[in-house]
Amino acid sequence: ADPERAESAARAVIAECGAGDAEALVVGLRTCGWLARIRFEHERALEALAEAYRIAVRHGLRHRAADVLITRAGVHLETGRSGHARRDLVRARTLLDGARSAALENQFGVLSAKVGNPAVAARHFQAAVDAATGESDPVVLFMALNNLGLNLTSLGRADEAVATLVAAEAVADQVGDFARGATIQSLAVALVAAGRLPDALREFGRAGRVLHDSGWPAGEAYLERIEVLAGLRLMREADRAASEAVRNLPGPGGAMLRADVSLAHARVLLASGRLEESAEAATTAHDLYRDQRRATLAAARRAAESCAAM
Repeated sequence: ADPERAESAARAVIAECGAGDAEALVVGLRTCGWLARIRFEHERALEALAEAYRIAVRHGLRHRAADVLITRAGVHLETGRSGHARRDLVRARTLLDGARSAALENQFGVLSAKVGNPAVAARHFQAAVDAATGESDPVVLFMALNNLGLNLTSLGRADEAVATLVAAEAVADQVGDFARGATIQSLAVALVAAGRLPDALREFGRAGRVLHDSGWPAGEAYLERIEVLAGLRLMREADRAASEAVRNLPGPGGAMLRADVSLAHARVLLASGRLEESAEAATTAHDLYRDQRRATLAAARRAAESCAAM
């Protein structure tokens, strides 16, 4: 709920750690890595998480090491390194010795969704919700419910998605404004899929206000908004959202999202008759997908070729 305060607390913990405080040091470093990831400072995140992992392994802190790997897998995914992410998650599962972990299942779900396996992702997200329901940490339950809702939307199960995301918002209230904003944004997407357009537009407006007030980077909220606005044929608004997203996803940290946003923007520009700009955006997406070895490469190539042929 408060990244600045969290970082101050984590750095204070790190500064106070002595020779016998390995676990506290791992927790502090993992927190710093998580916060750097939120700010799209992914190289800093990887440095902090690598140190946290080395310390956890050296001191036999298997579950803490698994936590670090789960967080690092998220960093790898956001920078387009799905193979690295999968290796970290498989290693984390080994370290947990078969123990159920909502965070691990949730991250496996994110990985499956990113590489184009939504049905597999749904099973992981449901397993994460089931495991998190019995845990005391609302953060993991919020993430699992939000991801499950989005996944159900992509599978065409819009009514289930809406119900899931209403439940997610109730949990998000315990986490903070960013969690609430992200969940409301997801709910808006599900409402569009359910054919409830006036409700969806109202929720998009509410999500925008909450996310802005939270002060956190909006991340994937950009992409969801572009795709939904384009689906509603609100091309000027979709173009504006895509341009804003590109400006706010700088550097290597935003590479995965920037690829998705560029492809979405190419489609918006193509539908608006702006062929040259569309080809440029599609080529950008193609190059990013190629570098990331992602399945969506073919779609970006087709988009670029379609523009060039017109």
